[in-house]
Amino acid sequence: SPIEANVTITQIVANGSNNTVTATTSGNHGYATGDWIQIINAPGMYKRFCGPRQITVASSTTFTFTATPDSPGGTVPAGTYVAPTQR
Repeated sequence: SPIEANVTITQIVANGSNNTVTATTSGNHGYATGDWIQIINAPGMYKRFCGPRQITVASSTTFTFTATPDSPGGTVPAGTYVAPTQR
C-alpha cells in the first residue's frame, strides 16, 4: 500500500440510530468507496472512531464508515464530534 499524506477530519457526525457515521474533511480527500484508511486522533472516545476503517465516499469532502460502539450491541451516541481547539 502506498503511503499517503494525512487528511484532516474536521467533524464526525453520528445519528445515534446505527453505527454508520459521516466524516467531513478540511479539503478534497481523494478517497474511493471501498478504500481502507487509518484514522488517528479522532474526537470522542478513542475506540469509537480510530483505527482502520473501510469507507464509503459521499462527496469529495465527506465519507461514511462504521464506528465502534462503547458496548457490544450498542450504538454510538448521536452528536457532532469535533476536535478540540487549542488556545
